Amino acid sequence: MMSALLLATLALPSAPATMRGETEIVAALRRAEQEGDIESAARLFDDLACDGIRSGRFYLCQGNAYLRAGRLADAIAAYRRAERWMPRDPALAANLRHARELVLEPPTSPSEPWWPVALQLSAHEIHLAATFLWLTGWGFAFGYLVRPSRAWLATAMFLIVLGGSMEVAYRWEEYDRSVRPEAVVKRNGVMLREGNGATYPALTRNNFPVILNAGVEVRILTERPNGWVKVRLDTGDMGWIPSETLVVIFL
Repeated sequence: MMSALLLATLALPSAPATMRGETEIVAALRRAEQEGDIESAARLFDDLACDGIRSGRFYLCQGNAYLRAGRLADAIAAYRRAERWMPRDPALAANLRHARELVLEPPTSPSEPWWPVALQLSAHEIHLAATFLWLTGWGFAFGYLVRPSRAWLATAMFLIVLGGSMEVAYRWEEYDRSVRPEAVVKRNGVMLREGNGATYPALTRNNFPVILNAGVEVRILTERPNGWVKVRLDTGDMGWIPSETLVVIFL
């Protein structure tokens, strides 16, 4: 599996150059593979991410390395980042599903999109589609000026509105993700509390405290200066946990 990680990491023409050469990266990963030191490979992916590499294939390989190293939260976060680049990739979907199955007593399973997998688009694809529809709509509008026709006008209005709506939805999602980022719980046994501090009582469900384990995905709603954040679960439960217990998915 490590060999697959090597190839996938280096075959990324869109990724920016790093401070180290590809030869050094390959040598380091192969050395880690030969020595059975999976954690070293995972740390190397940390360094590459800090160097500025951004790619769906890179995040997929990063998630694989984290999962093999036992870093479940980091693996899920990496897979979720990869989804933004290649939402229809079957290997990614399978790996993310497997990682989620390793979460101990998750509050709920992450909801699946209602639309078919074939129709899922990456953020970049949505932006391109919106731009194409908007420009095509204005092309029909120009055609209407040359040869007035209700059909041309209706088509122009439909495409312009559709393209504009898609772009607005894309921009809103980006904004919402920046102000209310998604995150993954790092470790087991994190208690969800009613207030922003360890002195507050635990939030309860069915008379039992809500305990979050490594790999649980949450949405950060707000943050306090004392290092506590308010999060929302897929179940709708909202409570407070220390920010140090979370890995933010979208950086």
